[in-house]
Amino acid sequence: MASDERRLLSAKRLCAGRSMRREEFPEEIFGDYSWSMLMLAYIARLEQRTRLATDIMAQAGVSAAVGKRWLTFLREQDLVLPGETLQLTPTAVARMDRYIDCVIELASGQATI
Repeated sequence: MASDERRLLSAKRLCAGRSMRREEFPEEIFGDYSWSMLMLAYIARLEQRTRLATDIMAQAGVSAAVGKRWLTFLREQDLVLPGETLQLTPTAVARMDRYIDCVIELASGQATI
């Protein structure tokens, strides 16, 4: 199991990689707004920061209307808590931790595809 510091670094690298793809490909082919919002909320949690949902939507490149629809869906899936800030539920934190741990293992060659 990775430390929170290692998870934070890996999550930031994943977000940076996702942002870089926009430099090479048209924005229209990427529609992962909900995933971007989850990842940014996860990073904020690991940094022990609270972020407004509207700020995370803006950073994810999603309009307020579309972002609100995704927030509703994420709440229905028990992934984010209700409120103006975008905070992950304990269930979502555990799932994100497992996901990032798997990414770290794949990147370090400890896991096979």
